Amino acid sequence: MKHRSAGFTLIEILVVLVIIAMLVSMASINTSHDGRYDELKNQSEKIKFQLMTASDVALFENRNLGVLFSKTELQFYSYDIDLTKTESSSLAVSDTPSNQEYSWQPYTVRNIKIQPLPENMSYSLEVEGQEVALSYALKQDADDINPDMYLLAAGEQTPFKLKLSIEDFNGFAQVRGNGVGQFYNEVIREEE
Repeated sequence: MKHRSAGFTLIEILVVLVIIAMLVSMASINTSHDGRYDELKNQSEKIKFQLMTASDVALFENRNLGVLFSKTELQFYSYDIDLTKTESSSLAVSDTPSNQEYSWQPYTVRNIKIQPLPENMSYSLEVEGQEVALSYALKQDADDINPDMYLLAAGEQTPFKLKLSIEDFNGFAQVRGNGVGQFYNEVIREEE
């Protein structure tokens, strides 16, 4: 009768070493993270928050808001009485709405500080399924303002998809609105 001594064979040790090597290599692959992914995620969350806040303001203040985009900026506008185009600079109580002209006026939403995108990022916009050609700078002349999307006082919005991209990065962030006051954001990494 043979007694076998307690211990491991060479094959068993090699199998354990191979398993450990595979786990270490998987851990090193998962820790090599690209910071641009986080940049896109953070920026898309900021924009989603800005649009949600502006939508709430439109609803609670009974105000129709418009959003105008360029490749690197966005600006809110409110459809208000244009005081520069009324017959008199001060509105009297007897003025009727027919005497007043409305136009898109720049609007600052409380609690929102809008900043342009970082240099390496840009927007592209799709409104109601149609690609919108964005300019490189926002328009400054109030007479030419035609917002790209609307946030209405009734709680509705223009259905849109706003894509944020970074130069030389295989991925993008997307902020979208479904038309009934809900906004979503996601970061999509494209495979090479």
